[in-house]
Amino acid sequence: MCLRSLLVVGRTPNARLRRALARHGFASVAAHDMPAGLREVREGNVSAVLVAGERPGVDALEFVLNVRDIDGKVPILIAVGTVDADVDEALMTVGGALPLREYEGPESLAAEVELVLGAENA
Repeated sequence: MCLRSLLVVGRTPNARLRRALARHGFASVAAHDMPAGLREVREGNVSAVLVAGERPGVDALEFVLNVRDIDGKVPILIAVGTVDADVDEALMTVGGALPLREYEGPESLAAEVELVLGAENA
């Protein structure tokens, strides 16, 4: 199986999330700060971006807007409810992020990522 790379922003993917994503065809890429994440996007190392919460040193909205400047087509997904509600709204309206709303835990989050990205590519 060819794994698509998913940049996870906001939290470092734990082992359960990495395994769940792999079962759904994704290799998780973690960036420890905004410049590292943007470098991954700029170098074309990611198929999509998942914003799953805030991380010290990474403003989610600023990050998404920078990603959009670099690559206007890379899918950006937001795990709704992991960031402040106002930030969630801004990510979807200004940043064009796709909401992931129906998930409980790593397995269902990974399944939702696959479902949304599959619909985007159909």
